Amino acid sequence: MADYIPAKNTEFFEWVKNFAALCAAHQERWTLPVQEVADLCTAVTEYTAGYETLYETETSPEKGDNQKKEVLAEQIRDFSRRNIDRNGAITDAERERLRIDILSSGASLSGAPEFDFTYPGAGRLEVHYHGGGRQAKPKGAAGAMLSYAIRDVPPKSQELLLHSVFTIQTPYHFAFAEEERGRILYVALRWLNHKGEAGPWSEIRRAIIP
Repeated sequence: MADYIPAKNTEFFEWVKNFAALCAAHQERWTLPVQEVADLCTAVTEYTAGYETLYETETSPEKGDNQKKEVLAEQIRDFSRRNIDRNGAITDAERERLRIDILSSGASLSGAPEFDFTYPGAGRLEVHYHGGGRQAKPKGAAGAMLSYAIRDVPPKSQELLLHSVFTIQTPYHFAFAEEERGRILYVALRWLNHKGEAGPWSEIRRAIIP
């Protein structure tokens, strides 16, 4: 990926505030690590507070502390390499809002994931998904969008599975509250490529929460 981080201090100041705010706002859907997002937001807040002080002292922002800027920029590069650059849950429109590169890999996905449930303990359930045979996921897939809902009535379509999470590693682990045990969980999956484009849905399957 190209280095999309602005070089000028004034541009970097605006860019980094926008980047951190969007990561915090979409943390759950993009499946970003909670602590890493918190650390990023703290670092950005500290940097921008120091930057704003330059205005109060009538110092040119371009003469600010470039060492602090580079430390933060490297933190963001590392965060992006692990969580953003190849995250298939982030759409092209969202990448434009983040002001980062649009992914070039848009391989089409023809098949739906296959999956099974296992029950490792009380209130715990795992979804093991794969691309068929021994293949973990098909070529071009960044990961899977797993949609689910706890319902008393079977859903007639995948759109009625109101909760979704993007997952890149199988199995996906659920942990349920005591009062949810014995209820029915409905699940469906589909592959996403590196541009956030989706393949076909799997069938909806059900599991009783142990």
